[in-house]
This record gives sequence, structure tokens and C-alpha cells, in this order.
Amino acid sequence: MRVSEVNVKMKALKIGDQVLSIDEVNYRELNPEQWCETVENGLLKDKVEINITILRDNQEISFVLKELKLI
Repeated sequence: MRVSEVNVKMKALKIGDQVLSIDEVNYRELNPEQWCETVENGLLKDKVEINITILRDNQEISFVLKELKLI
């Protein structure tokens, strides 16, 4: 799964980053059917923060993303 859109206030993720895992759930090998099921079940449902690992420039980077109220 690759990042295709980023909120301007979000500095951690960049377009093109490959999501490897979210809260220890592996997203390295995700087919379209699995992705649809993940989205339908609420990828980030009811979470204030998530632990995420991405691949950028052949480097794995891990960090925590916290919910931000924009308005």
C-alpha cells in the first residue's frame, strides 16, 4: 500500500511512501481484495494514535501518528 495523498499539516508521511505495518498489522503484501476489506472494516477506526512503519528510499522508518483536529 502506498501513500497517495497527504494533509499539508502532516509532515511525517510523503506521497509515495510504502506502508509496511500499522499497529503491528503487516501490509507488505496486500492484494486489492485485502485492501478493500481493510478499508471497509475501518483501517483506523476509533484510534487516537497509531504506530506505523513505512519504507522510504529503501529505508524502514517507524513513528507514531496522532489524531489532529483540523477544525
